[in-house]
Amino acid sequence: MLKVAIEETGLFLIKWKPKYLSLMRKIFLFLGCLLCMNPVPAQKSINKLPINELELNTNLSAVESDLFLITGEEDIYANNPNLRENVHRNIANGIREGLYAGNEFGLVNGIMASRITLFFYNEELYKVRWFFLQEDYSDLSDKSSKLVKFLENKYGIPDEQIPQILRVWQGKKRYVQTFSEETEFQIEYRDEKIHKVVEKLKE
Repeated sequence: MLKVAIEETGLFLIKWKPKYLSLMRKIFLFLGCLLCMNPVPAQKSINKLPINELELNTNLSAVESDLFLITGEEDIYANNPNLRENVHRNIANGIREGLYAGNEFGLVNGIMASRITLFFYNEELYKVRWFFLQEDYSDLSDKSSKLVKFLENKYGIPDEQIPQILRVWQGKKRYVQTFSEETEFQIEYRDEKIHKVVEKLKE
């Protein structure tokens, strides 16, 4: 092996003999295998794997029989005309929100959500929120830990996180977020492209 030192920079020019080239190839192959053993980046899996059987971009008609669509005429809006107006404006823009009352899509890693909210744009599902409440689970902290572990196994290490509060997995097409507080644990799963369109319409 011929080695010429460049003293000014501390760099070396190296001319490798054939037997060393074979050794280096083996070393690089070994390092490549080690990299493959690391957790899969969220960007590579989050765009392909849904959280459960409920797929984003599903048509509203597929779940309508188990859905209570919010109209703005519910009692909760009676004394709040601004909120009612926002709901009506969203509906006019093709944005609908509904409470899912079925059981088929409530399970996440074997844990049934206390409440599920579905969001549609032009009748296409673009966002889901699963809520797990302490009033239903006295061991909510344990349940939320299991759900976080489930998501980490599926999507890898979060791209952003505030320990014990917020975790975010960000892909090019899909986005997953968990949010924890004392009495509630929430998972949000959404189509990023449609979400941005909807947020622009709400401005």
